[in-house]
Amino acid sequence: MPWMESRVKDERMRFVLERQMDELSMRELCLKYGISRAPHRHPNQVPEDTEEAVLDLRRAHPTWGPKKLCRRLEILDSRTVWPARSTIAAILHRNGFARAPRRRRCVPPYTQPFASCTHANDVWRVAWSSQSLRRVTM
Repeated sequence: MPWMESRVKDERMRFVLERQMDELSMRELCLKYGISRAPHRHPNQVPEDTEEAVLDLRRAHPTWGPKKLCRRLEILDSRTVWPARSTIAAILHRNGFARAPRRRRCVPPYTQPFASCTHANDVWRVAWSSQSLRRVTM
């Protein structure tokens, strides 16, 4: 049995006609004709050359953050529309250049009881311990 020849135009027409008959869902038709419905590129995605320029500058200056990288890129080439600082931060994070923020150490709660206070400003010296206020007595 010889091969059945088909042209792209004929395949498209068959696809459209089958879709108009409404017998199969769009998903089933796409599977039947081998069509991928996934986008190849997101419309708002940063171009690869722009992303590479950001990463190259970061490699040259590993301590610079997104704010300084953004400003430096604008100085180097003001005609190019560079991404925003938040986008540069996302690029750095996506490529493993962003460091996690330092965790603050937890301070243990104060377990001592409050100082006894019978009159107003009784414990004033405890709160203020600078040299000039040490001489003040209540």
